[in-house]
Formats: sequence, C-alpha cells, structure tokens
Amino acid sequence: VAYDLPDENYPVRIFDLALKKQVASFAHGSLVNDLRFQPKKPERLLTSDGTRVVRIWDWETGQVVQRLNHPDWVLGVDWHPEGEVVATGCADYKVRLWEAGTGAELVKLEGHEGVPVQVSFSSGGDFLFSRGWDGVVRVWQPFARHTSVTHPTFGFSYPFSRSGNQFGISSGLGKVGVLEAADGLGFRV
Repeated sequence: VAYDLPDENYPVRIFDLALKKQVASFAHGSLVNDLRFQPKKPERLLTSDGTRVVRIWDWETGQVVQRLNHPDWVLGVDWHPEGEVVATGCADYKVRLWEAGTGAELVKLEGHEGVPVQVSFSSGGDFLFSRGWDGVVRVWQPFARHTSVTHPTFGFSYPFSRSGNQFGISSGLGKVGVLEAADGLGFRV
C-alpha cells in the first residue's frame, strides 16, 4: 500500500495477507501512482509516480535495483507474466517495453493520440492493452510491434484477468464492457 504521507517520505508498506500483518516498509520519496509485484520474484516491486523515472525495488531491503528513464512522465506500468519485461505508458504518447534486468528499452509502441495512462499484459503475455487519454483502448501484439484492435472507451478500464485474455472497459454511463483478445487470422471488436 502506498501512503500520501509527506512527513514520512511517502512510505510503501507491504502486508502479508495470510499473516494479516505488515512485513516491510520503505520510504518511496514521492507519492506512488501505480505499483506491481514481479510475478516470478515477488520481492521485486515496480512503481511509477508521475515522474520520468519508473523504479524497480527490492522491497525487502528498500533499495532501488533498476531505474527506467523516460523522456516524459509515466503513470501506467505492468510486468510481463514471465517477469523479465516491463511495459510503461509515457506522456510522449508511446508505450514502451523494457528489459527489467538491464533497463534496456526493447520496443516502442506508437499509435496513441493521448497519454497512455494504463497498461496491462494478458495472463500469457501474448497481448498488451493500453488505455490512453485519447479515449481509446489499444490491444497490441507487443513483440510484433503492432496494434491488433483499437476500441473507444468512455473512462476507466480494468486490467487483463489473471487467468485469461479478458479485460473490462467503461462502455458508457453506468456500463462496463468485457473484451477478449484471441489469436486468429483476423481481429474484430
């Protein structure tokens, strides 16, 4: 949990839900916007805070182990299910893929006409969705570097499910739609 406590240097506190207690805490230094545990090494934590730097932490020690420097600010972040690649949405309207271990930029995905503020990998990692302030959700085949589908959205979106290729979008006032990404010869909404 990230806390808006400037007097405590914006702490992040880690809780063990089975034990029902806090197991670690560290000073982040700024208010966290998004945080994600690494799927294969849960002691690694990915954070964004609306600045140009996305950080990967070892939350057990409270130390930054990698910095991903961007040309503009970042909000949305996510781990590929294998844990070696990170996706980020940057205010330069691009979605980037990074090698987590080295901090090397692997892929730059272009197409949004507004800031991509949310990114999410599918459970198998074959698809990546991004939601931008341009009112569009894009479903990417990220390593092929192209968009499979674009779809308008009227607000928030909800990450890919942990067990499949479905995700949710706002589809109008008081309405939520569920979309599913699937392999095939063509793509449709």
